[in-house]
Amino acid sequence: MESTAVLRIRPSWRSYWPAGLAAVALIGIGLLVGELTGGLARAVGLPASLGMVLALAPVVVGVLYHHLSHRYDMSPREGVSGTVGLVSRSSRQMPLTDQVQVDLEQGVVGRILGYGTLVFWTGDDRSRLEWRNVPDPMGLMGQVQALRAESGGGGKAGGGPEVSSLAPPTLSTARKTRHTHFGAGGPTAGSSPESYQTPFGTYVDRGDGTVSHRESGLRMVRAPWGMVWTGERFVGSPILLQWDEATRLFGRGAEVPYGMGETGARFGRAKRAAAAHRNGYDTGRCTVEFAGHADWRLATGDELGVLSASAAGFTEGLSDRGDDFGLTGDLRHAWRWAGTESRKLFERLYPELSLNSVQLWSANGVGGGLAWGFDGSYPVGDHRTRKEMGVMLVRNETPQAR
Repeated sequence: MESTAVLRIRPSWRSYWPAGLAAVALIGIGLLVGELTGGLARAVGLPASLGMVLALAPVVVGVLYHHLSHRYDMSPREGVSGTVGLVSRSSRQMPLTDQVQVDLEQGVVGRILGYGTLVFWTGDDRSRLEWRNVPDPMGLMGQVQALRAESGGGGKAGGGPEVSSLAPPTLSTARKTRHTHFGAGGPTAGSSPESYQTPFGTYVDRGDGTVSHRESGLRMVRAPWGMVWTGERFVGSPILLQWDEATRLFGRGAEVPYGMGETGARFGRAKRAAAAHRNGYDTGRCTVEFAGHADWRLATGDELGVLSASAAGFTEGLSDRGDDFGLTGDLRHAWRWAGTESRKLFERLYPELSLNSVQLWSANGVGGGLAWGFDGSYPVGDHRTRKEMGVMLVRNETPQAR
């Protein structure tokens, strides 16, 4: 039995603006050279007054044919489909399952005029369906997600963790739409936040793909951008960017040159203070949504030092208690990057970051084609801005009382 379509749309009329420009050009030519269109009409046995109509006919017919011959449907039983043709037809259909991802492609003109292309594709990219130049593409994406939930295509499968129904983030989509994400999965079922006390503060694994540092009020997405949270872990691969692109999309902090602070210090106390978010930060162009918030941004050099207790130890700490936190030299050394206990905690808090061994940009430049970043050895070191590295995103929350 044929299911009832809950949505049937065709290409947006606004997407035919090139045909509109062609029609305007033909009208202009007709007005300037009236004999041209009049002669065309007389050549086919029509009155000269119909010359303009005859000249515009191919444009009008072409637009009408394309509009009527392209149809896109959604139904709770059949999923999404696309049909091309009037007499001879070609049709493609895809069910709305968890394996089907949805991407939005929208150029500058499409954003201005309110149309875009939705791309439905499977996780292995073997099957692909495009709805080209549809009106209100963002609204349609919302209807797709609602229909997926209604038909049982979203949420948990077989009692397992929730899998994100969003398409994996891509650099091209972030550039075009100025919007990206880390997936839509919520906290792991039955999970509760886990706290870890260290000499450099309390770290909290919140069970939703984020880690908080209680003393500084900083909250971090625990994996680099490009990976997607399933409700239990991050999957996929980090997206690597040059520093200029990373800061353009996700935020840029103050420049922190070598000459600031301790002579020869790679990233000492004065540089950390200058790199702090409060000392200057330009918001990036791309909105990042995850874990119920949309104010995620690129971490500054100072904030990369909060990444873990080991990093905090290496960069001389986070508070006003002094450089050594009252620790002996041996204990202080044990909490540095090479320390056994600190390394275990880092791998526990950021398993995907450890597994991928990805290097991370900060939001702070150095000058002369260099910027501060994390390379897995030094929490904050200098790197060539043309190098491709990952990004760790953070947000500020109210610090808790110590």
